[in-house]
Amino acid sequence: MRTSHEIPSAHLPNLRDVGGWPTTSGGVVRPGTLFRSAAPSDPGVPTDPAVTTLGLDVVVDMRTAAEAERRPDHLPRGARLVRVDILASTSGSLASLTGTLPAAIAEGRVSPDAFLADLDARAVMEHTYEQFVTEAPARAGFAEVARSVLSAGGRPTLLHCTAGKDRTGWAVAVLMAAVGATRDAVFEEYLAVSPAVRALFAPDLERAAAVGLDADRLRPLLDVDAAYLKAALDLVDADFGGFDGYLRSGLGLADDELDELRVALVDA
Repeated sequence: MRTSHEIPSAHLPNLRDVGGWPTTSGGVVRPGTLFRSAAPSDPGVPTDPAVTTLGLDVVVDMRTAAEAERRPDHLPRGARLVRVDILASTSGSLASLTGTLPAAIAEGRVSPDAFLADLDARAVMEHTYEQFVTEAPARAGFAEVARSVLSAGGRPTLLHCTAGKDRTGWAVAVLMAAVGATRDAVFEEYLAVSPAVRALFAPDLERAAAVGLDADRLRPLLDVDAAYLKAALDLVDADFGGFDGYLRSGLGLADDELDELRVALVDA
C-alpha cells in the first residue's frame, strides 16, 4: 500500500499522512490514520475539503498555552481537541519560539542585536531535541500524545504544534519507532516536511531581514535538520539503551499499550 503523504490544503500548511512508511515486520504504517500538520489556526480549516475528508477524530495540539491563545485551533466538525503542552516545564528551549520569533523581531518586540549576540542556533536546536528525551515533563507529554492516539481507537488523528516540525517531528518519530518503522523511514519522514516548513517561515524571515537581522543566523532555528533528530536518537540510545527502553522506562508505556499502537497504526 502506498500513500503520497503530502496533502495539499488551502488552509492547513504542512498537512501530511504519516501512513505508508515501511516497518521492520514487512508491513506499513497504516494510511489514513495518523496525520501531522502546522497549527490549524486558519478559520477556513473547518470547511476545507482537504481536511474534512480526513474524518479526524482526535487533534493533538502540542503548543504552549501562550501559542494556543495567540492562534487558537479551528477544527472540523466531529474532531476532539487534546492539548498537550510539551514545553510546559522545559527550561532553556527555543522550540516554542520558532513559530513567532521572526515576527517578534520584525515588530520590534525583540532586539536583533541582543538575540544574535551569543546565538549558536544549531546548538540551541540540538539541545532542544535532547530535552525532548532527557526532561521528565517532556517525556510525560510525549507519553500523553501516544495515549491520545490510542484514545482514538484507530480512527484518524492529527498531531500538530506551531509549524509542525520539532515537537510534531519528534512525536511522529516516536510513534513510528514504537510500531516498528525502519530507521531510514523515520529519518525520511522527518525530513520530508522541509519544503513546507521553509515556505511557511519565508515571510517571517523576509520581515526579520528587513529590520537588519542576519536571516542566515536565524534559519537553523526554523529548519528541519537530520542532526537535530540524531541528537535525540543518540540520547535515546545512551540513556535508555534504545527505543524499547525509552518507550517503556522513559515514557512509561506498558506492553499492552505498545501492542495497541501497533494494531491501530500498522497494516501487516
